[in-house]
Amino acid sequence: MMPTTERQSILDIPLKRWFPANLETLLVLLLLLAAILTRFTDLGARAVSHDEVNHVVPSYSLYTGNGYQYDPMSHGLLQFHMIALS
Repeated sequence: MMPTTERQSILDIPLKRWFPANLETLLVLLLLLAAILTRFTDLGARAVSHDEVNHVVPSYSLYTGNGYQYDPMSHGLLQFHMIALS
């Protein structure tokens, strides 16, 4: 009588084999999770800094159809078109 060989399912492989669980890995994962949470929580309440205003206001006016007006304090037209497109 020959013994039957069973194929192992992916569910039979221990999770520890896929993710090495040591303290360093856990700390890196926690740091990445904290970074993601702090970047994306309460985005609407953030204030726009003085440098961002030089990019946002002309791009928004171009996006809403008010056109482009040259301002020597800001960058060129291509950047505003790219920001308005995005």
